[in-house]
Amino acid sequence: MSLKEQVKKNIILLILPLLFAGCGVWNNFTTYFNLYYNTAHLFNEAEEDILAQRSDLFSKTVPPLNSSTVQKLQDVISKCSNILQFKPDSKYVDDALLMLGKTFYYQQNYLKAERELNELLDTQEDSDLRLEAQLWIGKCQMKLENVTAGLKTFENVKKEATDKGEDDILESVLIEQLKYKVATNNYEGAIQASKDFLKISNDNSVCAKVVFELGKLYELVNDEESATKAYAIVLDYSPSYDLELDSRIAYGAALRNSGHKNEAFTLFDDMSSEDKYKVAFDQINYQKGVTLDSLGNFTEALNVLIQVDTTYKNTQYAGASKFEIGKLYEYHFSNFDSAYAYYLEAKSTSIPAEYIEPLTKKVDKFKKYNDLKENLDLNKSQLRYALDPEEFVNDSLAYVNKQDSLKELLENQSYFNEAENQSLQNLNEGRRENNSTNLRTPLQTRALQILKVKPPVRPSIGVDSIKNKIVFTEYELGNLFYTDFNIPDSAYYYYSDILQNYPESDYKVKTLFVVGNLYLAQGDTVKADSVFNYIYSNYKSNHIVNTIASIINKPLIDFENDPAKDIYAEAESELEKQNYYSSMAKLNNIYNNYPKSMIVPKALYTKGWIFENLLNKPDSAAIIYDTLTSKYPSSDYAIKVSPRLKFYHSEKERIKKIREDSLKALQKKEEVVTSDTTRTAKVKSGGREEKVVNEEKIPKFTKESVQDSLKENGKAPLPVPDSLLIKRYKNIIKEEIQEKDSTLRKRNEVQEDSTKIERK
Repeated sequence: MSLKEQVKKNIILLILPLLFAGCGVWNNFTTYFNLYYNTAHLFNEAEEDILAQRSDLFSKTVPPLNSSTVQKLQDVISKCSNILQFKPDSKYVDDALLMLGKTFYYQQNYLKAERELNELLDTQEDSDLRLEAQLWIGKCQMKLENVTAGLKTFENVKKEATDKGEDDILESVLIEQLKYKVATNNYEGAIQASKDFLKISNDNSVCAKVVFELGKLYELVNDEESATKAYAIVLDYSPSYDLELDSRIAYGAALRNSGHKNEAFTLFDDMSSEDKYKVAFDQINYQKGVTLDSLGNFTEALNVLIQVDTTYKNTQYAGASKFEIGKLYEYHFSNFDSAYAYYLEAKSTSIPAEYIEPLTKKVDKFKKYNDLKENLDLNKSQLRYALDPEEFVNDSLAYVNKQDSLKELLENQSYFNEAENQSLQNLNEGRRENNSTNLRTPLQTRALQILKVKPPVRPSIGVDSIKNKIVFTEYELGNLFYTDFNIPDSAYYYYSDILQNYPESDYKVKTLFVVGNLYLAQGDTVKADSVFNYIYSNYKSNHIVNTIASIINKPLIDFENDPAKDIYAEAESELEKQNYYSSMAKLNNIYNNYPKSMIVPKALYTKGWIFENLLNKPDSAAIIYDTLTSKYPSSDYAIKVSPRLKFYHSEKERIKKIREDSLKALQKKEEVVTSDTTRTAKVKSGGREEKVVNEEKIPKFTKESVQDSLKENGKAPLPVPDSLLIKRYKNIIKEEIQEKDSTLRKRNEVQEDSTKIERK
């Protein structure tokens, strides 16, 4: 029994006994008119406001209360508290407790609500509100996630309401059970519960809501025919205007989804001409455009959706129309640039919730496509410029000419009407036009084409690097078209370009494998087997061959059995026997014959270690370590040896520089001494210049005077000793010669070591 009905009943029960009123009756009468009546009136108003906001029976979200409703509920709490405090003996205590419990429930204070309702059960044993209180206790238990207790409470209330014929309570508990089944995705159970409710309920307003929700449940289980029938009978009950509108639109969409497309279009076309539905023309015309799309009338659908987009801006269905326009450009007009532009705009506007996830996927997919396409165009132009620099010059001149053309277009305003001027301004500022491609004027199209051209860029890397970038981008584009866009022809175009124009690329095997799968998906097993057999026969070192082997029934290849591991074990055995050259011969075998083995870095490191630590040949070790760090820089062994190798090279450079500096200093000093032994002076004598020797700087004996003196004395000539400076200079020259001889000798030793290793 609702509180309104309870109020009426209380009025009748109070007025009749007034003729024979005693103290108790008079107390109830004054309590009723002074407190209870106003409290019940306030509560009923607040509850009506709340239920009007919660038109969706199965919604999981609770709409926020408006300020007016919040104040009414606060007043209800205050007045009910007064009844309980000052009129504890009146007959309205149970009513006050029930209103308090429901008020706290609406305020989402479920613990307090449950406490007040339990107090009613504990203290008001004879109250006829006990069953309703149990119903609301069950609601509180469900909100507090005490599901087991809540479901049990609902079952008890359902049984008692059925036995007592309390139809209102029975309907309420059935609705609560229905909500739980929907919330837990038990759609089949919810469908059956809805049918059960419709059998016992006489409330046409609630029945209209249940039938509408039943249509949604059928859609969730992909039963479009049953959904169509459910939406069709909503009008047989008493729906509100909003529910009537929603059910009609849902009915049209269900007709379309169940294959009755022409009927759906007729329905939406009729609704779009009725002023009765004017408030929803954006949604109705959107559905009309989608229906035209499903009928294959793509151009007409595009025009209707563009009209929604431009006429009903900033509405959710303008955003939804952008999404559908993007799909038309993607799937039917093959204009990916326009599709991407509309998807981007849709993402920046308000849009129905069901579009958010698919729209995000579309934007991500097209952004990847757009980035890859721009990279491919850029790299292909870079390749042209690298192969023929004249191409760069020509493209640069063409770009300048196009920019001049655009400037002329924008300056000659007389060629354009006002709409065209705005369009060109939008284009120049980088904004997409709302007009479709076929609706643009020739001048707009020309301006857009000019604006899309980017200035040429001179290549900064080599031809091989550019080709590698092209191959990678084409491979990614092929995969994108194959897996995301599901357009095998476009995927095959990019794969074929890789195989035909870049046959030596690292992506050749992967590309061949994808092409084989593409043939297989199309049912062409002959071509697929041909491709797979080619890979299996020619690329046995690639792990992909085992995937292919399972397709073409070939033996699997054991990649774990690396022969280099066994050879390395033999090298270690020789090393333990101190057969160093024999060990290094086996390590050389690994490096020369199994360059892709994971053992190679370890083999090189071991060989260098033998030279460094066992044979005391650091220069030979350095040569091996250089090979290790240059060819396998990221290996653990290269990282381990790098600091020592770096120090070794830096020390050699330092010593070399010291010697070079010393040599230069000595040479300079010798030049200074030589220049100081004589000096010239110009002396004028008889008009002639005469060179005068500085006697102080001349040594007492020159080489010639000593020889002459010995000859005169009849003695054999003796070698004259060089000066100390000349001796030092000769020693330095000798050291340099010895160093060069040592370097040459070390190189010969490395060669001899290699020869010995090879012999072993």
